Amino acid sequence: MSTSTDTDTDTDTDTNARFRPRPSNLLLWFGVLGGGAAWTTQFVAGLYFTWAQCNQPDGRTNVPVREWQTGLAAGGVLVGLLASAVCLRIYLRTHKLGDVAGEERRGDGHAPPLGRVHFLAVVGLTVNFLVIVIMIITAIGAPNLALCQQS
Repeated sequence: MSTSTDTDTDTDTDTNARFRPRPSNLLLWFGVLGGGAAWTTQFVAGLYFTWAQCNQPDGRTNVPVREWQTGLAAGGVLVGLLASAVCLRIYLRTHKLGDVAGEERRGDGHAPPLGRVHFLAVVGLTVNFLVIVIMIITAIGAPNLALCQQS
């Protein structure tokens, strides 16, 4: 004979089995911050190469700025796509959590709570999408601009 307690235990056991092994913190944070870090690297390096080309007297430095910006954007998009794939995998593993709030109130939650992991996966998907679009726009637009043009 099955009681409601047995059913709750079976559900908890199924939920725990479904989320073993848990995503590592490093993997989760790469998914959340990977695209943003790639965009930041692309942006700062692009500024550095532009300054190296344009702020030198007599053009002493011939830095292929357009090629660097395109290459940095392509590498950044790749890292952003990898981070998005990590977030998507975590999201798909955590989107059917059941009554997370009820489990946390009863003290039957997971460490860290899977709702928090799910939330971070959604944040990572959103942020990575935005920075991937920014990097693609930069890869298309930056090579078409005139170098060292004073406004």
